[in-house]
Amino acid sequence: MMKYKGAIFSIVLLIFTVIIISFLSKVENTTNVADGKGQETITVWAWGGWAQHLEDIAPIFEERNPGININVNNQGVEQVYQRLTTGLASGQSSQLPDIVQMEEQRLPIYNNNFPNSFVDLTEFGFDQYADVLPEAKVGALSNEEGNLIGLPGDIGPVGLFYRIDVFEDANVDPQSIKTWDDYIDAGKTIKEVTGIDMLGFMANDDISLYKILLQQQGSFYFNEDGEITTESKESKKAFLLMNELFHSGIAANVTNWDGRIASLQNNQVATVPGAVWWSRSLMQQVTNSKGNWRVMKLPEFKEGNTHAAADGGSNFVIPKASDNQRIAYEFIKFATTDLESLTSLVENYFMFPAYTPLYEEEIFKEGNAYFGNQKVLQLFAEISEEVPKVNYTSDYLRANITYSDELASMMLQNKSPEEAWQSVLKKLQSSTGRESSEED
Repeated sequence: MMKYKGAIFSIVLLIFTVIIISFLSKVENTTNVADGKGQETITVWAWGGWAQHLEDIAPIFEERNPGININVNNQGVEQVYQRLTTGLASGQSSQLPDIVQMEEQRLPIYNNNFPNSFVDLTEFGFDQYADVLPEAKVGALSNEEGNLIGLPGDIGPVGLFYRIDVFEDANVDPQSIKTWDDYIDAGKTIKEVTGIDMLGFMANDDISLYKILLQQQGSFYFNEDGEITTESKESKKAFLLMNELFHSGIAANVTNWDGRIASLQNNQVATVPGAVWWSRSLMQQVTNSKGNWRVMKLPEFKEGNTHAAADGGSNFVIPKASDNQRIAYEFIKFATTDLESLTSLVENYFMFPAYTPLYEEEIFKEGNAYFGNQKVLQLFAEISEEVPKVNYTSDYLRANITYSDELASMMLQNKSPEEAWQSVLKKLQSSTGRESSEED
């Protein structure tokens, strides 16, 4: 009888132990990162799809971390930068949030104008994620010491969106397009047979395509030493190709964004060389050609070169003025590395996260009905791994405006490519004080 009671006691003790371990496990998984401070509010400045997504997932984080409130301030892109600049310039921490969304090309500008204003994330151990992020993204978010100061949100790998029905009508095989020369030849055939232009050009402001052409050659406005690359062979090739594309008879001048969308809605343009976020624009605004769109890698300058480039991408920084740096870090780490959270970002807003483990999830293996069930996300995942690094420098905005103006002059005022790139070099040397790389 005593042995029987002892056995019962042992079983009860075991069950009690399991319950306690289970309870402690749950407590550990919902650790309050507020560190016993009581109610804490984390303010985020963000825009667009990211702002909406952060609002979506804030209640989940708050439930897991009692005592923390997430306040997402959804505003325009330029408003975020204006308020951030004002807050940093004033030196008053009360004017700054705990988290700020920031494009990577803006980060060097703020680092130059307001040194050491953002938290070095290696202090919180975020450097452990460097190996699961695209190399180009890690480079863009690192400071001069090589430490990450930005948490990566999304990236914009570029592909060539095209109308398969238009190609078939013109008897053009998309797989025959290996180089940009092939692309132009295909465009001439499509124009002759169908009357449809190959692409739409915002000639007065089509700087995105020029940047894409530079980056897929492993180049950009500035080299790794911060020198101006206008005289490099890559820059000259990009100028010449932009000029040829516009004047070859296969391009429509669509003037602005609305004109570009209208040209697609009205079946006037057959392709769009653009970033992955174009998928969302097409699906939402060009609904009458659902099922007829496909995506492939960009044509190369020369067969055997790289296809890859990126256009756009957002990240998050934590101002050192924040009193809640650890909590801010934990929230944005959750937003940018939690697979379930990132899956909802893709599903709801069709944004392309930079966290590469997501690319192994089921959502990246699914076909997309709009694109004829093509596995579009899988293709862009391949491209994202090949994107070359870029040195934006603190003079990115000056360079962007200068190149845009001169490209417009070349296309709309018949300035020669040589005159255009020489004008760019002269202006940038004057406005930035930087030297030319003198590459050829």
